[in-house]
Amino acid sequence: MSHQTLNSLAPDDGSLLSLLLGGERFWPTDPCTAEELGLSETFLESLISKVLLSGGSSRGRAIAAEVCLPFRIVESTLERLRTRRLVTHCGSGSLNDYVYELTSDGRSRAVTAHSECAYAGSAPVPLADYVISVEAQTIGDEPIRRSDLLDSFHDISVSPEMLDMLGPAVNSGSGMFLYGAPGNGKSTIANRITSCFGQGIWIPQCVIDGRQIITLFDPAYHHEVDQPNDGHSWDKR
Repeated sequence: MSHQTLNSLAPDDGSLLSLLLGGERFWPTDPCTAEELGLSETFLESLISKVLLSGGSSRGRAIAAEVCLPFRIVESTLERLRTRRLVTHCGSGSLNDYVYELTSDGRSRAVTAHSECAYAGSAPVPLADYVISVEAQTIGDEPIRRSDLLDSFHDISVSPEMLDMLGPAVNSGSGMFLYGAPGNGKSTIANRITSCFGQGIWIPQCVIDGRQIITLFDPAYHHEVDQPNDGHSWDKR
């Protein structure tokens, strides 16, 4: 995923994508504040309250893992809820962590929030940021070379004429239509072309548009790529 073009694509407004590190690959950064997530404090409070409602008492770091956010953001959200007596400490955890649970008022508010939107899981990414990330990961700026094709097809028989057609077709950045009888290698060619780029694609677990949360990850079509746990709600597929 190329991300050297993000500076021209993303507005300088403190959003998550406008704070991406420079380099040759798109890589979602570890956000420091709710503003960098593009999510309101009210939304985060509601999301964490619903997580506690469904799971009961939980350590702060466990909550952070469930909503896929850095612990510092979740901790500050929990402290705001505790100040308003919507959550309380019910035990101590390791590494300056606590076990949290909803108070009666907090449970009542969480039930109301759940009735309005039952989603409780990974923090969603704003739709506008997702659109920017799609543009940032286009293959239009990553032309493949003949040597890339040769490496990808090294263990199967493909004619030089086919490679001569595939290279310009892929580098055009347009759609490609593969046709032929069943079993003639269409899926194999498509998979090998994809391997030329040698990387996964970052997508968020879900996106939010207005008050609508839309789940993107589908285990029937996506799989996670092993990666460091950076504490954000994006996954490499």
